[in-house]
Amino acid sequence: MDHKSTGLQIDLDANRQDARTCTLRLSGYLDLYTCDALQEFLQRVLQEGWRDITLDLGKLDYISSMGVGLLMEAMSVAEERGGRLRFRNLSPKVRDVVEMLGIMLEMVEPQEAEPVARGPAVLVVDDDPETRSFMQVALEPLGCEVLQAEAGSQAIALLETRPDISLVIADWMMPDRDGIDLLREIRSRWPWIERILLTGVPQVTRALQAIERGVMSRIVTKPWDVAQMLRTVETLLRESGATGAESRAPR
Repeated sequence: MDHKSTGLQIDLDANRQDARTCTLRLSGYLDLYTCDALQEFLQRVLQEGWRDITLDLGKLDYISSMGVGLLMEAMSVAEERGGRLRFRNLSPKVRDVVEMLGIMLEMVEPQEAEPVARGPAVLVVDDDPETRSFMQVALEPLGCEVLQAEAGSQAIALLETRPDISLVIADWMMPDRDGIDLLREIRSRWPWIERILLTGVPQVTRALQAIERGVMSRIVTKPWDVAQMLRTVETLLRESGATGAESRAPR
């Protein structure tokens, strides 16, 4: 059961374990023009047997003094019918109005947010900020958490705090150290991390030799074919089993 009025959205979330308990989530505006809609909705809820009602106001963009008055009236009506009306997640604008009017609302503890599954973490190491930004824009639609480092030393420092990183994409030519040297250290210290070398150097003999020695997984040459590069990333992540929040990093 839900209701849409001009400027106000009301969604009802019933507690499956307790038929008397429900939450009403309000979003939009609670003012002179929408108070009647909320009042009618609350009456329907009480008539249908719900008694322990929580109003979640976390997404309410605006509330007028009349709207606050309606909330106080609704609390009294719920009590008269043997129920209880409480509040959760006051948005900043709602809190300001409530405090200004000196109203005391009975609050319940905010619900713990459900953990959000985090996609595989990919670290892009390049001294060129435009390249890093481009890679982030390209990789995020794959569901990746994209991290950035502008130098090899920064990449190592980040990996020491985030061993769950699944893939490192490193440029070959960087000021502090070259990409092959960086990927060699990563392979030694974090062997479960897949490694891609970016290069614009036409002579890739050294890079090919590095692949043969297992220093890196793939080479992507600049200017790259975006579709091919994304397929390469997807293939490596799939082969490594780094999907969703999973990681091969040792626990």
